[in-house]
Amino acid sequence: MDLNKPGLPWSRVSDHTPHALAFSHYSAGRQPPSPCGRFGHASVVIGDALYLYGGHDGGYSRTNRQDYQPGHDFDELWRLDLTTGAWTRLPSAGPDGAGPGKRYLLAAAEVSGRMVLYGGLVDGQGDVWSYTPAGSPSGPGVWEKLAEEVPEAAGGPGRRVGHTLVGWAAGGVAGVVMYGGRSTAPPPEGGSFKSKVYDDAWFFDLGSRSWRKLRSVGLAPPPPAAAPAAAAAAAATGATPPGRLYHAAMATVLPAGGNSNGPSSSPGSSSSSSGVARVGLVAAGTLTSPGLTCAADAWAFALDCAAAAITWSRLPDLPAALYDTRGAAWRGGAYLQGGHLCALEHPGRAAPYPFWYVNEVLQLDLTRQPAIAQLLAATAPTQGAGGGSGPDATAAAGGAGAAGGGAGAGGGGLAACRLLPGEAAAAKAEQEAVVGALPRAAGGSDEL
Repeated sequence: MDLNKPGLPWSRVSDHTPHALAFSHYSAGRQPPSPCGRFGHASVVIGDALYLYGGHDGGYSRTNRQDYQPGHDFDELWRLDLTTGAWTRLPSAGPDGAGPGKRYLLAAAEVSGRMVLYGGLVDGQGDVWSYTPAGSPSGPGVWEKLAEEVPEAAGGPGRRVGHTLVGWAAGGVAGVVMYGGRSTAPPPEGGSFKSKVYDDAWFFDLGSRSWRKLRSVGLAPPPPAAAPAAAAAAAATGATPPGRLYHAAMATVLPAGGNSNGPSSSPGSSSSSSGVARVGLVAAGTLTSPGLTCAADAWAFALDCAAAAITWSRLPDLPAALYDTRGAAWRGGAYLQGGHLCALEHPGRAAPYPFWYVNEVLQLDLTRQPAIAQLLAATAPTQGAGGGSGPDATAAAGGAGAAGGGAGAGGGGLAACRLLPGEAAAAKAEQEAVVGALPRAAGGSDEL
């Protein structure tokens, strides 16, 4: 298929490097011109470049055959220039040789201009690393271990796979939000392995270089009403999403005071919720492992200024339940692409999906969702907090409102953060494009 043919919605920006070519390079002690195909890797966008780390290819590039063995995962860091399509291999460790090492099924997020990595399938990979790019595209950046693994028994998240990280910067606090995943702890001596799927959210603070578990406050239901049949197991009725792994997660900034395209009864239009707020999303995934129980639910969340508490709000379900989908937020919309079905059916359609793997792109306009308006209203800082309202007053109050159980505009009990002037300026390009920028599919559908 010619992806460069005019009129096709997708275009290839980088040529595929066959595993046979990669094998010929690796076996001769040379680097291939670009990364060969892989899975379980992590990637982030910083500036005009995509950074890719780790992953696994089943051993093809090292043995020229399927050889799925420990040690055949990658410790490579690659940079893709998004303006030229050129790949550059960057150092995978610092001058002292310290780096994240070979790992896959990890997660990464961009925050404050650096890539933060956490997790992996191998013991000892519950540590947290960051990579700060150099000033020049090909120059060596800075690798730094931010924290050692903190086991569950010591009050930390331990080590996980299938989780997600979302970059978060609001109210002067910067870090990553980690949600879900499963443990891969070895069984007790003589016991059998038991996989644990998590439903918790954690915040890794770049300032203190420490984890803290986010306490859940307020809001959630609805839906469901007519949830997809295959998603019955995901028809949660509580204030938090069911535990999951291999889900999609993202974050964006949205006007916190409502907008002209939003619901006319938007509860987020009060002056006390003015400014710009950061909102995160979690969608789809599998609720069980081993074995698959696909989910079709989607959730939005907001944090308080201290990044100590989280409030969830339920978004409309996806058309079908699936896992291993990927997504991103852009111009006020959430986009999901691809994934793996747990059942060959597509509720509401005349014909079922013909394959287990999906190449569909779904879009949800976040500026038109009552659940988003309700989330921002329920977590709006009260005008009396800190003697004022707006972003500066929220930051001045810090986490005090949340810690004291302050009731926000919707009685949610969490004073969500509004971006500070500097943070809002950094997100200005995204913020300016939020309102009314999304293309609408025929018939008003949120699917492209």
